[in-house]
Amino acid sequence: MIYLGEYDKGIYNYDYFCADFKGKSIILNKKEYPLGYISSETANISKENMTKLIELGGSVKQQYNVINLLGYSREAFNDLWNAISEMMSFMKNLEPFKCFDYESTVRMLQPFFCEDSYDKYDEMLRLKQKHFLEGYTPSEEEARFIIDFEKKLNYAKSLGITFAFIGIDTANFATALQNFTRLIMESDSRKTSDLAQAAYVFFNNKDIMSEIEESNPAYKSMEGFNVDSVHIIKPVIKHDGADYSIVRRIYFKRMMSLFVNDLFEALTVGHYIWQCKICDRYFLMQSAHKQMYCSEVNPEYGVPCSYVAKHPEITKAKMPSQKKSDSPYYLLWKKRADSIRKNKSLGKYDETVSAKAKALIDEYFDRTNYDFEYAKYKYEKDMELKRIYERAKDLPS
Repeated sequence: MIYLGEYDKGIYNYDYFCADFKGKSIILNKKEYPLGYISSETANISKENMTKLIELGGSVKQQYNVINLLGYSREAFNDLWNAISEMMSFMKNLEPFKCFDYESTVRMLQPFFCEDSYDKYDEMLRLKQKHFLEGYTPSEEEARFIIDFEKKLNYAKSLGITFAFIGIDTANFATALQNFTRLIMESDSRKTSDLAQAAYVFFNNKDIMSEIEESNPAYKSMEGFNVDSVHIIKPVIKHDGADYSIVRRIYFKRMMSLFVNDLFEALTVGHYIWQCKICDRYFLMQSAHKQMYCSEVNPEYGVPCSYVAKHPEITKAKMPSQKKSDSPYYLLWKKRADSIRKNKSLGKYDETVSAKAKALIDEYFDRTNYDFEYAKYKYEKDMELKRIYERAKDLPS
């Protein structure tokens, strides 16, 4: 479930987390997400789930400490693997970690924690002990065996500290992002230059950074939030069918570094996090439009918060209104409206068909305000220009 760099593919620090960056997207498990999506979902992890994640990370660290102090043993490695497995099983159900490849990571890591590998670790240690205590000179084949399985043993061991940091990193990052989002919302400016200024003011404030670090229950035993990303970057040419693309593949030493890069890459392209004024959920904004409410279904009312805001009878309280142009679905509506107007002026479609097409996109857009399933899964398809004109021609006059 963590997209780890593969063990023997040339990255020597093979416990690095891995992600591809392309334009305004981050690619995880072969799927593209908008920059900032991982950040927004991390901010929404509940307090209960965050506490559990930290506790599971602590269990992994405890098993790692045993191995670090006493050295390798089958029992200790089994305990470490059980702790890592329990943590991964929990993480795969948390929204930000659903973007990672759980199944392939389990398949990749299991061979390092199995009886066959334990037998080989034992044999490797026996040969090394024989060499140091008895002056035994290993054969060339034995020497290669020692090097290979010592590397695998160290990799398995290093996974302890790699996973131990994940809970702390997630908690610290979420805390920092929530505080940073409040700063952005106070300024109420969403221009890229103002986002950069807010980041400069916030992340260079030593008092704020100290407060975030001290808010973490494990801050004295693990490093807190920081923007110093440790990573390796290499260009990768990807081939998907007939399509080719070049991406920046980045390997991060800690999950914190991946989170931080997702956030700052997002800010550079004008993506940022906002907090819904109705349900308090954090959501990703990809433009400077002043959307105040998320488009997720509010569990209390059964309709999106953006719809709740327009209907004071639902909450029995009047909420500040937002413009039509502040809807996340507005940009596609505007694009189609411009195309319909242009096609009409060029004489591609007559006035009747153009009016029907315009009425259709208005209908589709209005539906996004109250039908969450439609907005999320069908709106874009209905708004395909070809489909709009085909349906407009079929409508009765």
